[in-house]
Amino acid sequence: MEIVKNEKFEELLENEAYDLNLGTLKVGANIEETLKLVGENLTHISITKSCGCTMPKVIIASDGITINISYDSNKIGIINQWVKERYLDNGTQKEIRINLKGEIV
Repeated sequence: MEIVKNEKFEELLENEAYDLNLGTLKVGANIEETLKLVGENLTHISITKSCGCTMPKVIIASDGITINISYDSNKIGIINQWVKERYLDNGTQKEIRINLKGEIV
């Protein structure tokens, strides 16, 4: 399996956890980031999130699983939330945790 990510994702543990640094954003900013798990035998199980302000969307395709993460930027303050994706990789259950970090001013 390969993970395709942009520069905002910082790997914490190999293929297990990432920090998504959103930086300092203005109220109402469009916050949407994408992480893609690429592999032939990946199967989506579930996605969980730490709060209602984090809105993950899973897109399943023949070449892998894409996770689009958006965040409600109408709440001023520190962003410290997470999203967990559980999936099967060739029949083995795995999980990726994405920690959202930043601040809305």
